[in-house]
Amino acid sequence: LSRLEITPPDYDAHAAEVRTITEVARTTTGHSILHFALALEHEHYSGPLLTYGSKRSVRMQSRVGLLTRNIVIRGDGQGEEQSYHFWNVQKASDSSAQQCGNGLCEVGETSLSCSIDCVGSAYEFGASILVGAYSEDYTVCDAFLQCQEGYQRRFSGQLDLDNVEMRYFGQNDKRAGLELINLDDGGANVSVTNVAMNRGYYHAIDIQNSNSAIIDGNLIFRSHLPTLRIENGNRNVISNNLACVAIFWNTHRGAIQGKGLASPKLNAMIGMFHDGGTNSKFAGNIAAGSERAGFSGPGVACGDTQSFVQNVAHSALAGYWFDFYRTPSVHAQTGCAALTDFTAWKIWEYGIYGETLMPYVHVTGAKVLDSKVGIWLHMGGA
Repeated sequence: LSRLEITPPDYDAHAAEVRTITEVARTTTGHSILHFALALEHEHYSGPLLTYGSKRSVRMQSRVGLLTRNIVIRGDGQGEEQSYHFWNVQKASDSSAQQCGNGLCEVGETSLSCSIDCVGSAYEFGASILVGAYSEDYTVCDAFLQCQEGYQRRFSGQLDLDNVEMRYFGQNDKRAGLELINLDDGGANVSVTNVAMNRGYYHAIDIQNSNSAIIDGNLIFRSHLPTLRIENGNRNVISNNLACVAIFWNTHRGAIQGKGLASPKLNAMIGMFHDGGTNSKFAGNIAAGSERAGFSGPGVACGDTQSFVQNVAHSALAGYWFDFYRTPSVHAQTGCAALTDFTAWKIWEYGIYGETLMPYVHVTGAKVLDSKVGIWLHMGGA
């Protein structure tokens, strides 16, 4: 049976819903009517554009994505089909004592062995795909141990993943569901399209030191922040993806993880889509339901109207969060950062926030609705 994901309609990131389709009926006008096994718990708006005044209009509506595919890459999962409000009530523990009934879900206990303490596995370990590269150096020696340099060769992975479901992905605090590592320009041989990443234990997609990968038209439901991250990659294209429900790892399942945050002025409000690369292109992505920000990064160069376009964030703490640490260095030559063509609605705190310490920040074509603060920028310079 096919299952749909419906994005949250309001401020609550976890008001997203998943339903199983039981019947598809056709009307006399040619439209389709979907029948679900269970009724929806929330009202989801799907009407036309909302118009404000005579010149501004914004599409504030829930989006629908198909979660199921015929081909499934499946990790281990137990209680993740429950709502996250239920899934998150248990008290996690690093103890291996396994004392059932003490109110702690300890390492080795599961919802099957101790349902009174555990909603799901205490150790979240799902499926992960790694695409990487490595080099080999050969040294040639004769019988008298006289050696000379041999040859070098490099192995680089390739990936063309299309129309597949990845269910229960990622490994908590270890690996993302899909990792592209050290591919350099070999990243051009990576294409991930029309994939449904369905319920995860960590980040969905992590791109590190890899260039020119294409991530297009994917649906990602329930991941840890950041849902998609680029670190030190160049010319990667992230387009037309729908990310729904992103969880802040430091409070996941009631646990206080670690002893504080590294780089807190970024990681305390990191986005579902985080750009830590150069010359990245983000176009037509939707961040729907984040416990922190929808998007984060250094912005784009002033005058650049192509690299960040038609991106939308809603049902989040913040819409776009400028990277406090990278923004000044990325734009050091011009002293000017920009954000263009961005929409944010149903935002708890800031539609756009930047503590940039730069003399110039240009925000153009932005639409921010139903946010406590529309745009907040801290700037500084000579």
